[in-house]
Amino acid sequence: ARAVLTGAAGAPESRMDMLRRYDAACLALAEGQYQDISFEQRAAVHPAEYEDMVRRKTGSMLGLAAALGACAAGAGTADADQLQQYGEAVGVALRDQRRLLRRLLLGECAHNLGVNAEEGSQGARVQGWESGGQEHAC
Repeated sequence: ARAVLTGAAGAPESRMDMLRRYDAACLALAEGQYQDISFEQRAAVHPAEYEDMVRRKTGSMLGLAAALGACAAGAGTADADQLQQYGEAVGVALRDQRRLLRRLLLGECAHNLGVNAEEGSQGARVQGWESGGQEHAC
């Protein structure tokens, strides 16, 4: 992907901006993956830490896609920055939506089957996300 960006059409400044964004997103993705793996060893994870991890993993990739599209279309840095922030927020929202749907759907199915929906989850436990401040697996 880096080679494609290096050879992309457009002004050299635009290519450099795209490469800078690409490198930063790759670094954020690696940091988020590290956080995610480290959370598996912990008894509980604070919601702010979890959101930071999601923003780095999922958000960085969606933000990058939005920003690179803007750069390739000739948008200015400010517009690309705004689209990158939007993409990052969408990434966090998508992860939260998947988590909520999984909890609702698996919880209901598990309840109907008489099984604990939390069994077998490999995710971290996020403190206080559900009512009563209880901890639940991601």
